Amino acid sequence: MTAVAFRVRSGTLRAAVLLFLLVSIAGCMPSYRPPTANEPHAVIKLRRVYEHPAGTSLEEAVVLNETRALAKSSSALVSAPRTDAILVRPEPARWEVSNTFFHYENQYVREAYQVQEPYTDSETYSCGTYNSYRSCSRMVTRYRSVTRYRNVWKQVQITDAQCSAKTSHVPKDGAVYLLQYTDQGAGICNLRCYEQRGSDNVPCDAALAKQ
Repeated sequence: MTAVAFRVRSGTLRAAVLLFLLVSIAGCMPSYRPPTANEPHAVIKLRRVYEHPAGTSLEEAVVLNETRALAKSSSALVSAPRTDAILVRPEPARWEVSNTFFHYENQYVREAYQVQEPYTDSETYSCGTYNSYRSCSRMVTRYRSVTRYRNVWKQVQITDAQCSAKTSHVPKDGAVYLLQYTDQGAGICNLRCYEQRGSDNVPCDAALAKQ
């Protein structure tokens, strides 16, 4: 059964479609399998900052090399940075971090449903004898599935803001990295990589050039 919003604000339908696609892709994506502490690995500190939270709920997704490394949802206000640690192998890493703020509203929804509709058809059958073949026809009633629509008052998810950013680097065995994702609001966000060396955060590009 499918449902399409009957009354939506300007831009909401497009954002809802994007959210649906992101959720669908994430649902089909395999989960990331990190190395164990005894295997060669680097530590990634994934920090997310939301400067202008919107809506009442938040969904976060982190993709590492086409695998789902993190998926979180929250209905609490995002008033402080959020950080998770992930172990990664010392091999090229491609990251994509995305977030969606949303809330729920009651709206009329145009909903599809199926009914069985009768119709008349003709069929042929053998009506002869064993030594005289004949073919006859008759009218019969058959049924087919027909799509109908109705308006239903439902609670629907409304996207308030969303953003996505990418970066890549080559982590070293034993190193510690900070991935800083900052959502500035209005669809503007960035994802930056730093290698942590003591109290210093060195941009990953600069750290790679010094090797």
